Amino acid sequence: FAMEEFREDADLTNVSQEYEVVCVSTLIPCRSDETIDEDEPGICNDLLSTPPSPAWHVSFSRDGLLLATSHASPENCIRIWACCSPLKSKSDDLDDSWSLVCKLSGVHERTIRCTEFGPHHILASASFDGNICIWEPSTENQHTVSSFFQSNSLALQKYNWECTAQLEGHDNEVKAVAWNAAGSLLATCGRDKTVWVWECNWPNRNQFGSGEGEFDCLAVLNGHEADVKLVTFIQKEHVRGEEGEWLLSASYDNSIKLWEEDEEGDDWYCISTLNGHTNTVWCVSPYWSYTAATNQYSLHMVSASHDSSLAIWKYYTVMELRNACPADNSVAKTATWRCLGNLIKAHEGAVYSVNCTSLSQGLKNPLIASGGEDNCIHIYQEVSQDCQLPTLTMERPKDDGVKWNSQEKLSKFRRIGSVANAHNGDVNCVKWHPKDGTLLASAGDDGLVKLWKVLKKC
Repeated sequence: FAMEEFREDADLTNVSQEYEVVCVSTLIPCRSDETIDEDEPGICNDLLSTPPSPAWHVSFSRDGLLLATSHASPENCIRIWACCSPLKSKSDDLDDSWSLVCKLSGVHERTIRCTEFGPHHILASASFDGNICIWEPSTENQHTVSSFFQSNSLALQKYNWECTAQLEGHDNEVKAVAWNAAGSLLATCGRDKTVWVWECNWPNRNQFGSGEGEFDCLAVLNGHEADVKLVTFIQKEHVRGEEGEWLLSASYDNSIKLWEEDEEGDDWYCISTLNGHTNTVWCVSPYWSYTAATNQYSLHMVSASHDSSLAIWKYYTVMELRNACPADNSVAKTATWRCLGNLIKAHEGAVYSVNCTSLSQGLKNPLIASGGEDNCIHIYQEVSQDCQLPTLTMERPKDDGVKWNSQEKLSKFRRIGSVANAHNGDVNCVKWHPKDGTLLASAGDDGLVKLWKVLKKC
């Protein structure tokens, strides 16, 4: 359906002057696979003479101590970096003290498109070679990363991962992987238009690298009409009257699909298809929005598209729907997702990645980071209805067929930060640190991985 742009008084270029986004570290691959900090260029004098492979994806471990980066051909490798800041006494050094732990290569034969950390520093990687690899910390390691931090950072050089399983099934390129919160499920998607759900059994999670993990395909989900670009799980634990989790998939067919496990727990089915974009949907990220008037949080998500926009979605419970559109009985029977509107021209070109901070990071108003074809990174924040500063006020979709209550409040956003030419090429991925809602990692076509800090000006 057609989407309304912002009202005429909105200005997407009106960046808040309260914040600045500062690059605190650049991780540059070298022949010796050491790291170089842009503030201390003498650390590594063995830079690659030719441009490195594009960096496709970044993923923090759940404890925030590790960062995995995925690289394209000809390298076809994963690099894992460790945060060594716990070894330092100054808290202001937490952002830029990342060291290369290891480089994983020789298994995938083509571009590694995505790598995601599961529990206990276990990794899953998706490659254009059609395979998914499971990597576990090596059994040769007698300590965890945390214990290394408490002793000697040099021990990190002995910390390694082993490929303990390869999952086959997709017909060709695998585009993304995603773990659920418990690490009991792994979702994968690819160019073959399918989404696979794998059950993961770990007989002994204290014995890393044992190769004892068992992976069984629970379901192959068909429904998309083109490449599936991304999958992600959303926990329903904070949604009133809901339990379990949803699986979301974003596709080249311009849609987002929501999948749910059946009551028997032996299959998944599509519960909704969301159409809010006019081109490829590259990425989706959930967030929780706080409403001061009710002192409650509501579940939202934002999607990024090749149509240059970010779409904002809200999950309405049955009661919320009855309040939001009392004159429309047709939509008040079941809980559902609704598109609140789009941030038109969020980037000059395709928006490839979007990521939101979480409740665990202590921010009532989440930060939304996006990266795109224009080499830029933008930071948005949802603000309260009584915000007196210039805001980007959305209007509802024109043709969604819903009779909304005229008093139903719409979300307001501000662009609080922006980085032009964040990378020398497309910004392929942005991810917030799981513990620090002001620290952001990005990956670009220039092969670089950068760490950014969102700072509030004095």
